[in-house]
Parts: sequence; C-alpha cells; structure tokens
Amino acid sequence: MSLRLRFALYALTIVGVVVLGLYLGASRVLLQSFDKLEKQQILESLERAEHVWEREAAHLANTATDYAAWDDTYTFIEDHNPAYIKDNLSSDALNNLNVNFFAFIDKTGKLIASQAVNLEWSVPIPLGESIETYLQQTPALAQQQSTRGRTSGLVVLPDTVLLAAAAPVITSDYQGPVRGSVVVGKFVDTRTTRAFSNLVQLEVKFYRLDNDALPQNVLAVRDDLLAQGGSLTQPLSEAQIAGYTLLPDLTGQPALLMQVEAPRAIYAQAQRSRRVLTALTLAAGLAATALLLVLLQRGILRRFARLSAAVEEIAESGDAGRRVALPGRDELARVGRDIDAMLASLGAAQESVRASEARYARAVEGVNDGLWDWNVETNSGYYSARFAAMLGYPEKARNTDASFFFNAVHPDDLSRVRRQLDEHLTGRTSQFESEFRIATSVAEPTDYRWMLCRGVARLITTVSPPTLQAH
Repeated sequence: MSLRLRFALYALTIVGVVVLGLYLGASRVLLQSFDKLEKQQILESLERAEHVWEREAAHLANTATDYAAWDDTYTFIEDHNPAYIKDNLSSDALNNLNVNFFAFIDKTGKLIASQAVNLEWSVPIPLGESIETYLQQTPALAQQQSTRGRTSGLVVLPDTVLLAAAAPVITSDYQGPVRGSVVVGKFVDTRTTRAFSNLVQLEVKFYRLDNDALPQNVLAVRDDLLAQGGSLTQPLSEAQIAGYTLLPDLTGQPALLMQVEAPRAIYAQAQRSRRVLTALTLAAGLAATALLLVLLQRGILRRFARLSAAVEEIAESGDAGRRVALPGRDELARVGRDIDAMLASLGAAQESVRASEARYARAVEGVNDGLWDWNVETNSGYYSARFAAMLGYPEKARNTDASFFFNAVHPDDLSRVRRQLDEHLTGRTSQFESEFRIATSVAEPTDYRWMLCRGVARLITTVSPPTLQAH
C-alpha cells in the first residue's frame, strides 16, 4: 500500500470518526428538541380542545339557567301547562339553541315534561327510557337546593353518552323557593364529534372508558390515564400524533376518553432537518478530508516524493557525490541531511576502496605470482593476468566459475587439493597451502605444470560463506 493511500485512509478514518460523533450528537439534540416541541404542540391542541369542551358545557349550563330562572318556567313547574312547551321549546327552538333535549323535574324528583329533537334532521324524538330513569334517580340533577346552584358534566348511559347541565327553577329575579330543575342535554354522537372537530380544527374522537373493545393503543393509554391522570401523547404513525385526556362526569369522576389527532408537521420538519444535517455533515466531512489530504500532499507527501526521487536518482547513477538537498527544518529535511551525511561517508569509503584497489593492483603487477579468488557461495572465480599467463590460458578464462580451476587440476591430485581446501574452509588449518599439478590447457589437459598454491579464506559478512584468496 502506498504512503499516499495509507494517509488517505488514515485521514478518512479520523475525519469519519470525528464527523460521525458530531453528527450523532447533533442529530440526537435536534431530534430531542423537535420531539419536545411536537409533544408541546399536541398538548396545547389538547388543552384547546378541553377549553372548547368546557365552553360547550358552560353553554348548556347558561341555557339551563336562562330557562330555569324565568317566571314562565316557575309557573309551568306548578301548573304543567302544555302551552309552555309548545310556545317555547319547539324543534326549531332546540335546533337554534343547539341542544338535543330539555327536561323539567319537580322538587320531588319526578320528570313532569321533556322535549327532545334530532339535530341532524330537526325533528322531534323520544327522550328515551334510560335518560328518563337517570334524570329521576340522580339527585345532582333533580334536587337543586340553592337558587344560585347549577351543575354540568357528562352522563354515560348503557345506550348513549350525553353532556348535560341542570339549574334550579326559580323566579326571574332569582328568588325561591326552588321548585325543581331544568336539565338541558346534548348527545355526544357523530354530529357532535364532527362539529367539535371543526371547532378545534383537528380530528377529535371520544371513547367510553367501559368499552374493552377499544384499539390496543387506546386501551394502554386509558389504563395509564386512569392510573396517573393528566394528559398523554402518542405517535400513531409517521404522519399522525395524538393527545389524550379524561373528561369528568357530573360527579367529577372520569367518564370519557378524548383523543385529539394532529398531523406530525414538526416531526416531518425534523426529518427534513435531519436529512439536511446528514448532507451537510457528509459534505463537511468530505471537504475536511480533501483539505487534510491537500495539506498532507503539500506539507509531507510532495516533499517525501521529492526525497524518494532524489534517492532513486542517486542509486541509479551510483554517484555518491550527489546530494539530496531537501530544504526545511522539519523531520523530512533532517532525514535528507542524514542521507547526505551517509552519502558523504559512502563517497569517502568508495574513494578509500578505489585507492586501496589501485595500490593492490600496483602490488599485483609488481610481483611474479599469479593470483586467483574463489567465492564459495556463488562458485565464481577470478584469475589475474599473471595467473593466466603462467599457464598459457586465454584472457576470457580470467573470469569464470571455480569449476574451471578444478577441471585443470591433475586427476591424481584433485582429491587431495579438495581435502586441503575443506580443512581450511572448516577452520582446521590457518591457511590453505598445496603443491599440485595443473594443466596448461583446459581444452586438452595433456601437459601439466607443478604449482605451489597458498591462500587464506575470509568472511565477507557474518552470514555469508568464506571467499578464498590465493596465489
């Protein structure tokens, strides 16, 4: 793997880890903030729905009070004059008041009259046996004691759910004694739910608490609210979120579960923001990586490549007198100076070797002995000009392998020469010395000449086989 690629991988890894850490931290903070904001918004919507519900209950209570604190009603409770119902509580009148029924109860708790209407079709309907029974058996509605007292709340019956309000029947100037109660009610049905949703501008649903066939998520919310009260929020899907609260009945006990659904606009914005954050983070990471690579290229890799190229050129030229000459005060410049110092030492050593070789060549030329050299590892041999001339060998035989020498030794002397060589190479003798016959022509070894050969083996390195130099 090249250094450039390795640096690139290191840079990508470092920047990736840093950017990923920043992204995860920022993403978590962002999503937590949006989640908190979304919950706050749905709770505000739920609170708005509760206010609308309270206004509707107050409207019923005011309507009940308007009719209960009236001399005509005060008289009607006593004389039961049917003209009162006909003149004041027609279907149109109830439709205009946006209530489903009026009920009149005397001070003994007896229902003396009622008028009910279907608001969808604006036609009279029966009040219903369950409602009549409930009204006569509920003291909170039927037996109003105070001239200023009134009550309102939910009524949950086996076959229906209604919002009801009751006020004491007194005179127009709010004087008693109380002669009974006027109860005004409104069914919590599909029409009411639809109208309520329009007022809140969100989808609203009502669930009976005694209904165990509710959706599983609603059942879980119901149990949590009954246990701890207050309000709860719950995402329904990627697109919808809901808020939940309990609505009380006439006695203040939880009677109905109200659900307010809202689109998850904040969640959608959070996802868009997260995608933007992802894109920006990736762009920043890539930009940081690119910048880091450029800085590495300019500050390190380019200088390193220059140093490497200079060393290669010097190696190819074999000229130890050349220099790297890398400017600067950093580590690479220090390496360059160390290489230049090494080259200077190498050049001095080469000069010393050349001088030594020159002296050796002059010494060889001044003696009458023939010299030869055998590298045991490579089996290569070198024979001096005097050696070749003494035996009448051609010039090309001066540089050949050692087999040339052994092939020239007389067969009767060869085994002894090899044994003496082996004794010296294994360290049993301090030097090699042997007198043997050697052919004056390798091509036709018929003429031999006696030769005295002396040599000393030396190690080139501590791990290499010895080289034998002899004369």
